[in-house]
Amino acid sequence: MALRQLLTRLLFRSIDTERLVHQLSESSPIQRAARLTLMLFQRGKTAIEDLKESPLVKDIKEDAYRAERIRKSMVREVKTDLKDLKDIIKLKPFKGYKK
Repeated sequence: MALRQLLTRLLFRSIDTERLVHQLSESSPIQRAARLTLMLFQRGKTAIEDLKESPLVKDIKEDAYRAERIRKSMVREVKTDLKDLKDIIKLKPFKGYKK
């Protein structure tokens, strides 16, 4: 009995909630807010598309690509230097500490 009442109340609440959401969506303040949100979204999207095509962004991308190439070459040089250093250490006999 209690379970049936609980389910009935939940069902009616969901119907009321759906009706409330529908009524709110048709109200003018909510519609104005939705139009404003859409307008801001479209302006932002247009601004981002314009920025992608600007020469400044292209220059930044090229500089980032050059910087990445320089970083990779430096890492490669450090690795080879470390390998050479390890080889030198292996060839040199260790005499120990003198007391």
